Amino acid sequence: MKKDQITTTGFTLIEIMVAMAIIALFAIFAAPAMVKLGPNMKLRQAAMDLHSNLQKMKLEAVKRNRKTQLNITMFDCSSFPSSSVPSPGGLYTISVDEDGNATTIDEYLELSDDSGDSAPDTDYDMTPGTALCKNYSTPNGVSVFFFTPDGLWSEDAAFELHNNKGSGYKISVSKAGAITTHKLP
Repeated sequence: MKKDQITTTGFTLIEIMVAMAIIALFAIFAAPAMVKLGPNMKLRQAAMDLHSNLQKMKLEAVKRNRKTQLNITMFDCSSFPSSSVPSPGGLYTISVDEDGNATTIDEYLELSDDSGDSAPDTDYDMTPGTALCKNYSTPNGVSVFFFTPDGLWSEDAAFELHNNKGSGYKISVSKAGAITTHKLP
């Protein structure tokens, strides 16, 4: 190599500007899609949490050989337009009947949610824009359901969760204790 020949490696200013312009174009088109995903992701998370908390409730009933109880506050969402849900959107708690008298709540199970309550959190609050909605099989207001010590459910029940984007999930529990979750059309 000669002394007066200099070799450089790297990118030119023009190459960097072209790459930045391409990245900016992707961001412009992707941002609205990402904003639309937020409410649906929160709804999906709330449905998965209810499903897993019901499973936890059933397991605790069998493990402790005690009845576990679900206290759930739901709303009639049919009176709201599909672009709106009640706020606050309901909540639920799960308790264990440790002494077997079924008249007083002996212990609440710890539930996880992102409501910002102080830990340990014993109630699950729906996130803004997401609501627990009654359907044909559940009454409006506070309802009580339970798992028996042998893992059986008190009655066939279905819980619906909706968001302010018109999406929804249905979590069903059969008397045999089977828990299923379906996305609503």
